[in-house]
Parts: sequence; structure tokens; C-alpha cells
Amino acid sequence: AEYMGEEQQSWERADVEGALYIVSRSSEPQYRMIVINQKSMTNLVEDVTSDFEVQFADPYVLYRSSDGDIHGVWFSAADERDRVVHALHTLKDRAASESAPAPSPA
Repeated sequence: AEYMGEEQQSWERADVEGALYIVSRSSEPQYRMIVINQKSMTNLVEDVTSDFEVQFADPYVLYRSSDGDIHGVWFSAADERDRVVHALHTLKDRAASESAPAPSPA
């Protein structure tokens, strides 16, 4: 389940629930987090780029979307949540290293 946060620390449940996938694509942005929504025809799609902000706050994975809103994805299993947070951090770092300019030759 996904939750949307407000600046006042109040949360409302979004109309998103389903399987979460982290995918690698051949086009930019290369990494993406997708929730295949079982509650509507609109899936949750977030690009994982070098400026993607993610952290864990038991039992949620919190992230800042590209529009600046804070979202929380609820996980029932701690090991699954931990794997997702680790994967998102790894891909964020990989995206940062891939977008860094190459050093100029001396």
C-alpha cells in the first residue's frame, strides 16, 4: 500500500496497492520503481535517478517523488522492505556514477 505525506506530518492512504518491481531499462532514465496497481488502471511509476531520495522508517520505505511529495510504501515483511531499500540505494548510486562526467584526459 502506498501513502502520501503532507508537510504537517499527516498521511493519507493513496489508491495504490499491488506488486512492486524495480526495473532496469535500455532508455533513460535507466532505473524505475513500478507498483502494478490492483485498485485502479493507474500504476505508480517513479524514476530512480541520482537525486532520488529514499529511506526506511519501519514498516515503510519513504521516498520523495519527482514532484517533491513524500510517499511511503508499506511492507508486511521486514526482509523484503530491507531488500527494496538496499536495491534503491544501489541503483541511485549507480545512476549517479553513470551520469557523472568522465574525467578529462591529462
